[in-house]
Amino acid sequence: MRVSIRLASKRDLDAIKDLYRVAVSEQECLKPGWAVQADWGSQAFKVIEATVLQGVLEGFPVTTFVCDIDSVIVGYAIASLEPFPGGVLDGKSMRLRLRHLFVDEEARGVGVGEVLLAAAAKWGRARGAGVCEVEVLPGHRAAKNFCEAHALKARAITMSGLIEEVLGCIELDSDEASMIDACVRTALERPAHEIVDQRSIAAGCVVVQEGRVLVARRSERPFEGYWSIPGGIPEPGETLLECARRELEEETGIHAEIIGIAGVAERFWGRSNDGQKHFTIVNFLALPAMLSSATSLKTNLDADTDAAWVLPESIPEPSVPGVAEFLRLIKPAVEASMKREPLPPAVYSPPAGGDF
Repeated sequence: MRVSIRLASKRDLDAIKDLYRVAVSEQECLKPGWAVQADWGSQAFKVIEATVLQGVLEGFPVTTFVCDIDSVIVGYAIASLEPFPGGVLDGKSMRLRLRHLFVDEEARGVGVGEVLLAAAAKWGRARGAGVCEVEVLPGHRAAKNFCEAHALKARAITMSGLIEEVLGCIELDSDEASMIDACVRTALERPAHEIVDQRSIAAGCVVVQEGRVLVARRSERPFEGYWSIPGGIPEPGETLLECARRELEEETGIHAEIIGIAGVAERFWGRSNDGQKHFTIVNFLALPAMLSSATSLKTNLDADTDAAWVLPESIPEPSVPGVAEFLRLIKPAVEASMKREPLPPAVYSPPAGGDF
């Protein structure tokens, strides 16, 4: 029996998702409600696909490793490189964050977890990280023991340790070390993503009906639960217009007729000079193509409302920074669209100050 490790690819997604389902079941036994409270929430499978196919998670570089035994995938690790909260630790400002490290129960105890941890740690070290962090549930004794055995100590509910010390606790034979080094080199050959001022292109869809615009609560980070214009990041090969339509339908169930561009917004979201992400958002203007589904949305808001029609100057709070300002800027376009008059020129909304 030999453990093998490699970078995850599109063909591995189904196996990773199956393991994720097992992980969710295991975590739920220890902490009911974990699945809905976890970072990825209901968007977990979409996020896993993005990490594998795009190599970016919330604007930061991410890599996914899988381990197999006899060609059967038995474990995976998803690691991202992010700023260390609060500044610098051990002379380094970046941390390796193990978002997921999971091994099927039947494959535990044969070194799969150590191989995954070693690959993630070496990738993070090569990218400039000085510390490795893993979140475990307080009641997950096996996970806590694994972390403590590899120089990771609890910092609040996060297991944290210097990467050099983590690697010093892992014993690898020459074949394992060579295999891991080759896998890490492959990961490092992928295009590097800038951490500070990372630019992402996104699309939004401002749908107008009877002088009101459609807003929706975000279901994922950043700004989970905040009100915003429906939209998101294009999938590979998808145009901005196609992205705007798709995100609108996924978030609200509404099909729309795009009639123009409302404007372009630039936003810096993150902590200044420490992992700040630069978003350029093209917001399209649209009318609902299916009025029956559109009119079912609410104008009176309560805790159960996920999408609603609001006046452009009255977006509910909390709202994503800059959205209220943008909707005020495009009010002339909203009024023109209702009268079927020519649209005014698209607006430009510059970055707003402040961190979140």
